[in-house]
Amino acid sequence: MKNFKDIIEDNTKGVTFTFGRFNPPTVGHMKLANKMKTIGRGQDIKIYTSHTTDKKKNPLTNAQIRKYMGAMLPRGVDVEDTVAKTILDACVDLYDQGYKDIQLVVGSDRIRVFDTLLKKYNGVKSTHGLYKFNSIKVVSAGARDPDSTGVDGMSASKMRQLVSVGDEKTFIDSLPPRYKLGKQLYKAVQKGMGISEEFPGFMYEIYNPQQHEWGTDAGREYAQEFTPGQTITNFIKTRNEQEVPKKVLVDKEKFYKELKKERSKFKDDYGDKADSIMHATAMNMAKRKHGLS
Repeated sequence: MKNFKDIIEDNTKGVTFTFGRFNPPTVGHMKLANKMKTIGRGQDIKIYTSHTTDKKKNPLTNAQIRKYMGAMLPRGVDVEDTVAKTILDACVDLYDQGYKDIQLVVGSDRIRVFDTLLKKYNGVKSTHGLYKFNSIKVVSAGARDPDSTGVDGMSASKMRQLVSVGDEKTFIDSLPPRYKLGKQLYKAVQKGMGISEEFPGFMYEIYNPQQHEWGTDAGREYAQEFTPGQTITNFIKTRNEQEVPKKVLVDKEKFYKELKKERSKFKDDYGDKADSIMHATAMNMAKRKHGLS
């Protein structure tokens, strides 16, 4: 076992880290981890995750993110189990671990913001605590095209959208190859978003939802016992969204991409609701194209 002196000496080699929501983790985050290993060659590699939870954008808890993300990361990259809730908290945590040189990896559009923020508080005690590094670098993780199709363009928001429409297959297919926790991750996101399967009233005569929760694997197995050979219907609360054909969703993304060119106008008209209005408008345009409106 290493003593305190050994740990401090080891940490003089520096650390490369990142901070994000990762809600849920995606194949893009795995690529980020590989990029961090390349950038931080010879350094420790650490990932800090947010503690924010809500049904819209943050369905997974911090512990769940660590569980599902840790299983898809390359060897040598750690997801930190810490109370750090902000990027400044993460810096304090790293400083307390004995690191003297840090390197933050972020999207190319956030380099200036984080470089200014981290250096502003270096050596300054504030509400988050104190850190004082010899050097602070903020480097780019590379550009990601959010409009790219397929797995390469898969983002956490798109993964959540797949869950909202009940597309479990595409969700799992969009995860890294040979990832074994895909079904569990899908169920966790589904539950965190508040999407549950409705219990049909007529089932009360033969089914006890207090004994087997409706919509769970245990419930499905129980129901299958008295409906041999029958498919268990997937009653999702978001039934209307689930029934939208995939071709409509594909065109919706194309229309949204076009609307992004007018984002400034939407921002002026709708403020913080601009993106949601753009998504809704794109969906209506796609439905009209296919005669569903």
